[in-house]
Amino acid sequence: MIIRWTEEAHADLENIINQAFERDPLEASNISKRIEAAEKNILAFPKAAHYDAEHDFYDRYVPRTRVIMVYRVTADAITIYKAFHTSRDPKDKI
Repeated sequence: MIIRWTEEAHADLENIINQAFERDPLEASNISKRIEAAEKNILAFPKAAHYDAEHDFYDRYVPRTRVIMVYRVTADAITIYKAFHTSRDPKDKI
C-alpha cells in the first residue's frame, strides 16, 4: 500500500511548515519529522484513527504538533486529503 497526497493536502502542509519556519526553523524541521513518522504509522495501522463514517474519512492527529491528517483508505492506497492545522475553523476540515 502507498500514501498519496492530494494537491490541496500538500499545499496545506507546505503552508503549515512555512509558517512554522518563520517562527523557528527548528520547529519546522520537527513538524516535518513528525509528519513523516505519522505517515509510517498510517501505513502500518491505517484504520487506527478516528473514523468519520458520514464522510468516509479518517482523522489522525500528529503527535506533538497541531496537525491532523485527514485521509481515506482504499484497497490500493491511502490518500491524504488535508493537513489540517487545529487553529483553523473545524468546519474546513473536510
